[in-house]
Amino acid sequence: MFESSMRASGIESFVQLENSHLLKDTQRTVSIDPGRTLQILINLVGNAVKFLADREKKELHISLAASVTQSKLPGIRYAPSSPESNNSVGTFPEFPKEEEVYVHFSVKDTGPGLSEEQMDALFTRFRQSSPRTHAQYGGSGLGLFISRQLTELHGGHIGVASKLGQGSTFSFSLKGRKLAPAASNSNSNNLIPSQTLQMSNSETKAPPETQPERPEVSLVGHGVLIVEDNIINQQLLARQLRKHGMEVTCANHGEEALSILKSSTWWNGTSDDHSHEFRRQFSIILCDLEMPVMDGKTCVRHIREWQKSGLLHSHIPVFAVTGNARAFLQNALEWGFNDVVTKPFGMKTLLPLIQSYIETDRTEIHEGNDV
Repeated sequence: MFESSMRASGIESFVQLENSHLLKDTQRTVSIDPGRTLQILINLVGNAVKFLADREKKELHISLAASVTQSKLPGIRYAPSSPESNNSVGTFPEFPKEEEVYVHFSVKDTGPGLSEEQMDALFTRFRQSSPRTHAQYGGSGLGLFISRQLTELHGGHIGVASKLGQGSTFSFSLKGRKLAPAASNSNSNNLIPSQTLQMSNSETKAPPETQPERPEVSLVGHGVLIVEDNIINQQLLARQLRKHGMEVTCANHGEEALSILKSSTWWNGTSDDHSHEFRRQFSIILCDLEMPVMDGKTCVRHIREWQKSGLLHSHIPVFAVTGNARAFLQNALEWGFNDVVTKPFGMKTLLPLIQSYIETDRTEIHEGNDV
């Protein structure tokens, strides 16, 4: 997903795999949560690409290693564990001979680097290295805080080593399970998706035979407005939703989203565009809470005010997208949101939620036509 932006910026990338029997033995696989791992890597690599854009030397190095014991790299300043962290990755009764294994990732760049003070604030909630960072590069500063939460939930830790003007190295480790040789497949990758991994903020799936069967609502042709100031997250989500046939429009903050909504089929007020043929149609709005210019809470308040005054022809579903795992649904409902999606999330969580609101909307329209 970063290939085009890296090519445009002239960034060279290098990937190194440690010479370890844990990674080279094809008869053994490590069970970790691929979605959470990918989200951390997206946050770290996305930041590196962003800060390398205007550097003279543009290099990005990604390394992967593994060990049977938890270890910390020399020189890395690791974030202290939060009181609520859960260092258990769960149990796997179907694999009685498994062993714990730690997978280590490092992302090194030749970016502008960080001061001691900036490093101290990196992994805290809603903090960026400096106010200038937000003005120049955007983003709410949640990415590293979320990455810290995810590594702790996966029994690992995250840290950074950096010097101003010389670049930064972000390192994190995740605790996984080394599966018995009988459970592995010689044609599979060494790291496989965990089907049984239980974490406090992960989805708990029922066995396939117990899941209720219901017809899926097609998302093809349905419009979605993504309101997100982090360009990397915005592009990733847009790409995933387009794969499912949705028509995606993006806004960088709440004020831009309101302007786009005025040119949509929901708008009943006066508009410079009098042609309904080219007006955008939205079935759902996904709105981040923490954004510059106008945040999500203010944005949804305007939307509901427009709705009450008749400027919108009906109620449009708006989901609050937040990295705050403690955000209560009741608070979001009071602000005007229909539901809450907690970062990081997967399509297996988001798509059924979108489908349920589209299905409800269709049912209400059908019942109204029957009256």
